[in-house]
Amino acid sequence: KGRRDTEDFRYLTFSELPPFTDLHKSLMRKTMTPELFAKLKDVKTSKGYTLSNGMQAGVLRPHLGVGFTAGDEESFELFKEVIYPIVEGWHKFNPETQEHKSDLDPSKVVMSDEQVALFQKYVKSTRVRAARNISGYALPAGASKEDRLAVEGVLKEAFGGLPAELQGTYYPLGGLTSEQEDA
Repeated sequence: KGRRDTEDFRYLTFSELPPFTDLHKSLMRKTMTPELFAKLKDVKTSKGYTLSNGMQAGVLRPHLGVGFTAGDEESFELFKEVIYPIVEGWHKFNPETQEHKSDLDPSKVVMSDEQVALFQKYVKSTRVRAARNISGYALPAGASKEDRLAVEGVLKEAFGGLPAELQGTYYPLGGLTSEQEDA
């Protein structure tokens, strides 16, 4: 059992390119050649994430559109021959030649009076979905229990520093009562 394995989940190691079928539709499947697999199959990030780890979801779940998960920051460099074509195919963005720009300035969000009215009518609450990495920590696909707890600590500290108008109640995974879940 590896350090990231749990009672409910085990990482697989593919010693050869898995036999894809016509059901496998992912961009990983379209990108992965026998030559590329042979080149990268023994590559491992410093946190222990491998090509097999990245491919597992796409191999076991042929309906997925992406079919590859990155385990940590280093995965993007070590497995870029797989990841970059997937990013370009999915997002129409070329990581080799384009630079991603984030703009999280809420003052630039412009809504008409009608949009504001609909927003206020239908939006009761919202949540933050943590789907990306905090630098230095594994991504969800490559995280151990210790990694997940450390990321939770970083996020709780960040939430505590939000201005009052943005603060809410933090509920850890598995920390809600059934009454809170149904509310």
